[in-house]
Amino acid sequence: MQITSITALVINPPNPVNYRKFCRVRPDSGRRTHHRARKFSRRTFVFRENKSALACTEFMKLDSQWPKKGDHPFDGGTFDPYSPTWVNLDWLNGWINDSLLADAFKEAGDKIIKELERKDDHRHPDMFFMPIAYLYRHSLELQMKQVIRLGISVDAIENSPKVKDILRRHELYRLWNYVKKVILKFWPETTPEELAATETVVRIFHEVDRAGQRFRYTRTVSGTKPAVNLPKFVDLKRMQKIVAGVFNFFEACESALQEVSSTLNDMRSSGY
Repeated sequence: MQITSITALVINPPNPVNYRKFCRVRPDSGRRTHHRARKFSRRTFVFRENKSALACTEFMKLDSQWPKKGDHPFDGGTFDPYSPTWVNLDWLNGWINDSLLADAFKEAGDKIIKELERKDDHRHPDMFFMPIAYLYRHSLELQMKQVIRLGISVDAIENSPKVKDILRRHELYRLWNYVKKVILKFWPETTPEELAATETVVRIFHEVDRAGQRFRYTRTVSGTKPAVNLPKFVDLKRMQKIVAGVFNFFEACESALQEVSSTLNDMRSSGY
């Protein structure tokens, strides 16, 4: 079926995300199929007679970054140690653990929210919920795994095949059960209120995204949409504060366990 024209319609709904749609008009049926596109500087345009794809491509080149020969996404480019976006990755080959990455994922989520608070961007924050929630969920997962690994090093829990299997998975609540064992063994005086509050947050994240997939895709493997088990509205700033509380709790556990682990290693190396 031949497409005789394409018209870009500017849509400015009172809706969270402002976007434009390309409407392909089929004269014989009157049917339109919509395709989202990036915003462009021109407000409307029309393509005629068999030039739709080429014209659309040329138009996008006017305002967008476009693939070109020699592109390499991990190329360092010109060395500039003073650039805020130039990164050195040598550290990835050295001393790295789940705690470092957990902190990085959490801070990435914090930075997105901080940028949203500036209100410089015309886009509504709705579209950022999924990446922010994923960053926070993953930071909690990594931090708990770090606590479990330290718990193994100080003999708080056994390094059994079951524990190894859990460390390979992304099930927050199962991870939490082992974290709680470590905490209660070393700090039995921990108040039930602290444990219950922490467990509630972990459980909620787990129930919303049991396998670390729902915040990353529009459909789960079973075909479920990501909004299942989510409320209609979420305050990102409130979520940030709550995640920060749980993250700080896990970080405190990690710091104390690091001290215990270091002391035990010194004793073992001294023959005790």
